[in-house]
Amino acid sequence: MELVSLNETNTSFGIDKVKLHTKQFHVRELNLEKGWVGVPPRIQLNSKSDVWYVTGQGQELNEEKWYNNIGPAIVEVKQGGLGIHYNPSTIDHNFELTKDLSRSWEQVKHQLDDLGIQWEEDSCPMTRVDLTKQRVMQHPSYVYTNALGMVKGKRMNSRTYGSNAVEVRNTQRALVCYDKTLQLREQKNVTDAPNNLLRMEARWTSKKSIGALHQGLHLTNVGQLVTASTAHLEDCYNKFLTNNVFRTDGEQLSLDLVTERDVLTYYLNRHERGAFKQYVSSFGIPTMVEKFGQNLDLLHTLLLDVGYSRAQAYRNVDELRKSIQDFQGIQELRGGASPMTHLEHLQTTFTSSCLV
Repeated sequence: MELVSLNETNTSFGIDKVKLHTKQFHVRELNLEKGWVGVPPRIQLNSKSDVWYVTGQGQELNEEKWYNNIGPAIVEVKQGGLGIHYNPSTIDHNFELTKDLSRSWEQVKHQLDDLGIQWEEDSCPMTRVDLTKQRVMQHPSYVYTNALGMVKGKRMNSRTYGSNAVEVRNTQRALVCYDKTLQLREQKNVTDAPNNLLRMEARWTSKKSIGALHQGLHLTNVGQLVTASTAHLEDCYNKFLTNNVFRTDGEQLSLDLVTERDVLTYYLNRHERGAFKQYVSSFGIPTMVEKFGQNLDLLHTLLLDVGYSRAQAYRNVDELRKSIQDFQGIQELRGGASPMTHLEHLQTTFTSSCLV
């Protein structure tokens, strides 16, 4: 067991969840005394549920599924195959992360052996892997989830859950950032976690994405995951965040230029004079920086595109640039920071190596 303890200066890295699935298995018996629970089959009128499996002891199974959750892993047996999922870090601690999979993996194999299940074990395919970093942050977690909620990942959609969690995902991969302290207190009644514990989980949610060479983990089975180096896994995590979530202003904006052009045109049609000032005041200085970056080159291009003269575009951008400088100066005097500053801090914190 290799737990990474938390303090105010370190970001910790570990493996948070592993899901496995195989059709290559054999069940010797389903002993109810060992915690097996069956889910009744869904039977339509004038029909019956067919037997889909016979155990080694001759038990005929026609239930929708059987599951067992009294050990370190949740085990499911159903017509589609054998499913297993477990959380290596949670096995060892309520909230600290573990980088060593060997101990928890031996516990899972022992659990299935005790349940009378023969299966592929180390060669079993993986259908989900979660790699995680967490850190005790200076500010409440909602400050950072609010900033992250404004990014637009590469071919990924962003979705917020209240004020303390945000998800950026597609069908193959996802990043979930949330207040771990709040989750522990509300869902698990764990009260000894430090305040402002922010967790960012990178999730690969299919065999294809896990095995991918450039965007995945380049692993095909759980045995390879257990023996993979921490350096390799953290490198995959960092690359995923850098290439798919934290991207340059131009890349993030490129998909929104058409929409932003329509928005600016709306203000031009609605206001005979001062359309640009109304546009800026409606969204605010921080949002302008988040949309267009510090140099505002794309904004200048956009103004020309909607009909401003070069002189007008230059004057408006120059005035906005001065307003941004004033805003940042006031924020420094107040000891505050903009959402863009928090976003940059997130990127630095969660994509820097924990091995240094």
